[in-house]
Amino acid sequence: MAPPLCWPATSPSRLEIEAKIVFDAAVMMGKTESWLTGKPTNQNPENTFRYNICEISTWNGIGVENGRITRIDWYDEGLVGEIPESLGRLTALTYLFLGDNNLYGPL
Repeated sequence: MAPPLCWPATSPSRLEIEAKIVFDAAVMMGKTESWLTGKPTNQNPENTFRYNICEISTWNGIGVENGRITRIDWYDEGLVGEIPESLGRLTALTYLFLGDNNLYGPL
């Protein structure tokens, strides 16, 4: 289940695109919804499993600077599987820590 785009928006911002990449990668590696610390959005007040990606800086282990994702720290999160190639599209990412998980594949 993908998070909604920021509202109102006519086209996604760079941060929204990067947040979608991170969200999808997390789901692919088995990260549970509990890592999202943001609150339900006004668009989905009853749905606690959908979060506004405008609040990505509140997600556990995610760092944002100047409107770009610069840090992912998912140490010992119980992640399994292949590291998604899509993380390579995060061109402002300067810190990626995935230690003590069961992951494989190139970065």
